[in-house]
Amino acid sequence: MFLFKKIIVCCFSALLIVTLSFSNLFATTLIGKITGINGDEFYIEMSSKELPRKGDPVSIILDLDGEGFEAGKAEVIEASKSKVTAKTTEGSASIDMKVLIQTGRNLKKKDISINTNAPALHRCDELTADPNDDNHVGPTVKYDDIDAAQAIRACKDAVKEYPGTVRFIYQLSRAFVAGKEQEKKMHYLKKAIELEYPAAINEMGRLYVVGENVSKDYDKALKWIRRAAELGESVAIYNLGYMYRNGKGVTEDHEQAVIWYIKAAGQGFAQAQYVLGWMNEQGEESIAKDEYIAAKWYRKAAEQGHKRSQYRLGRMYDNGNGVSEDDREAAKWYRKAAAQDNEQAKKILAELEN
Repeated sequence: MFLFKKIIVCCFSALLIVTLSFSNLFATTLIGKITGINGDEFYIEMSSKELPRKGDPVSIILDLDGEGFEAGKAEVIEASKSKVTAKTTEGSASIDMKVLIQTGRNLKKKDISINTNAPALHRCDELTADPNDDNHVGPTVKYDDIDAAQAIRACKDAVKEYPGTVRFIYQLSRAFVAGKEQEKKMHYLKKAIELEYPAAINEMGRLYVVGENVSKDYDKALKWIRRAAELGESVAIYNLGYMYRNGKGVTEDHEQAVIWYIKAAGQGFAQAQYVLGWMNEQGEESIAKDEYIAAKWYRKAAEQGHKRSQYRLGRMYDNGNGVSEDDREAAKWYRKAAAQDNEQAKKILAELEN
């Protein structure tokens, strides 16, 4: 059974000095950097004049705070003075990642497997899973509820043990936010973005919207959010609708906003369902007033625990708008909203009790 081993990487004179333990001591370790990607193939810039050979095994290295961890493996498929190309066989690669290539006449390919089989639920997930990450595992945690010390420790362990599981890298960035270590947050966020993690890409867009860690820039925000939306991330699809609705980085277009809201709502994103409920209830912008449709959207979000939707659905039952008037149903939804500290629902319940 293969046991994952850390690859020790130190920086010296702008070159990586790499120490590895391989069974064949006559093999030569060549170092390179990924300069381009085309599907599952990538191009390598070598650090020395010596070239690998076709078929040589390649380790793709993820650098985390000066320590290297194998994030993928590949095989050289072309090697010439003008171009070295490899094909990914496991894990993932991104531009500027380092690679280690084992080459030598007598080299027997070592069965290097990477530990990407993360458990169904890791302690890192329990402490930092993002409510807006479509790829989260288990219950989610808001930023204010993250125990920074425990989360940083757990997610560092997760990244080192399962470097091919990018959500742990993203969640480590969230842990550093909770610990008010913004520089480290950005470091790991960018690493997750390099590996095309949709929630991380959307988060970068959000930072440009609010001007957090970066200067506020709606044009750049739109670029990042659109990129995440094109990857199918629900919160990014909703955010793109928000950008169109409010003319942030793009010409205001309510019809386009509705299209993106409906797409996000169709993927189960509760905030999008709530917004569509509100727009239908009010007859706002490009949507005709339809309280029946509004109630349907509110219900979808309310059943996911969205407190404002729970309150609005309670109001609709209270007044018989879009649904049959039903005091018991109204009280049920008011209680659910009040249990999540919705002040309007609390006030109504207090009035009912008096």
